[in-house]
Amino acid sequence: MLARSLGPYRGALREAIHLYKYNGYRSLADFFAPLLAEVFLKEAGFSSTDVIVPVPLSQDKLKVRGFNQSELLAVKTAKILNLPVSTALSRLKQSPAQSSLIGAARQDYIQGVFAACKTVNRMNVLLVDDILTTGATAGECSCVLLRAGAKSVCVLTLSSGIQEKLMENWSWKRRGI
Repeated sequence: MLARSLGPYRGALREAIHLYKYNGYRSLADFFAPLLAEVFLKEAGFSSTDVIVPVPLSQDKLKVRGFNQSELLAVKTAKILNLPVSTALSRLKQSPAQSSLIGAARQDYIQGVFAACKTVNRMNVLLVDDILTTGATAGECSCVLLRAGAKSVCVLTLSSGIQEKLMENWSWKRRGI
């Protein structure tokens, strides 16, 4: 599995993500999308992407924020890259905020939260999210998409709190995917 981010979850990038995600600065998606597209184009492993899929947001968070930050990033990045976007994932149930959980608890709470609701059969999927922290959400979404027939799943995020050497131990590898 391949995962890339604009940068580490700290400093100015962290502040910008907070403004975007929690303070409703949707226009920051216009700033972030070309940067994500640049990361995409520099990574040879992303070249076979057929479709971009955003991580779905819970209905409660959607009501509070008024938008799904991952979906907005996916749509704007896809437009630059001339790729389709699919809402192939749905959120079946609410889960605690991942930011409030640590380590294995994230993986436990996120299992069974997502389902495939549109076909991705034989497609190379690029999963887009805002922050990759432990990889629990990306791992669960990837497992669901692979079980639904995706050929491969790669991940692109604004920011990451996970160290590259730890990416090899993400949840989907532990679960035999």
